[in-house]
Amino acid sequence: MKTPKKGERGRPRKRAESVKSESILLRLEAREKQGFSAAAEVAGAPMAVWIRERLRLVAARELEAAGQRVPFLEPPATNGGSARHGREG
Repeated sequence: MKTPKKGERGRPRKRAESVKSESILLRLEAREKQGFSAAAEVAGAPMAVWIRERLRLVAARELEAAGQRVPFLEPPATNGGSARHGREG
């Protein structure tokens, strides 16, 4: 069995464009959090993922309805890459 080289242990690093570095502090009532947690569980997703997906859906709809660009649906600005984020909907 091949032993990993020093510094190669653990999960591989994510690509730079997929690393999430921003956060939002969101204050909720306890019952709102319970409801979000229950809905995330039903969907089979962690609550943070469930919230992010729902926010992206609503934000995209509202921005498109207002004729504005949707920044998170545009390709990342890295070395002219052609990767495009999928659209929810």
